[in-house]
Amino acid sequence: MVGERKNLQKSDDVLLEETKKGNKKSFELLIIKYEKQIFNLIFNFTKERNIVPELAQETFLRAFRSIKTFKGNSSFYTWLRRIAINNSINYLHARNHFSLDSESEENNFFRNLPDNKFGTPENNILLEETAFVVREALDSLPERLRAILLLREFEDMNYEEIAEILKCPVGTVRSRLFHARRLLKEKLEPFM
Repeated sequence: MVGERKNLQKSDDVLLEETKKGNKKSFELLIIKYEKQIFNLIFNFTKERNIVPELAQETFLRAFRSIKTFKGNSSFYTWLRRIAINNSINYLHARNHFSLDSESEENNFFRNLPDNKFGTPENNILLEETAFVVREALDSLPERLRAILLLREFEDMNYEEIAEILKCPVGTVRSRLFHARRLLKEKLEPFM
């Protein structure tokens, strides 16, 4: 147990070097380290709980197969996120359903909001209704705008990381993000 905890504390760079030398256990530690973030990222894009494990597995397999070509120009996690996002977008294009029925349980993006334990039942209902309205507004955005908004606001990525992942100039990221925020604000204005 102590040895495993010590291994989890190794830096990504050390684990990557060990993986490149053939140590599969080191890559397993990277999976353990980033599994939750990758699962959440895929769910944010697909809104389908049942596909998340499959796309996550595909993400980690692609990363493992390509690990020797990883040059370290970005952090390992940024590279891994790019793979997960590309897998998610490819899946959605293949299924041709980036916009989904927002009432299904699987699509309730805000279902995991912290409980309002000290609020009144009215406040709890208001919180749920607000989450639903925001989700509907977000779902109604065009794919290219929603993707950038998700990466910036929910994944907390900077403009350069988003540009790298989406393979577009930073100026395009800024412009689309501005447009996405404006559209979202317009859609939410009647509820404010």
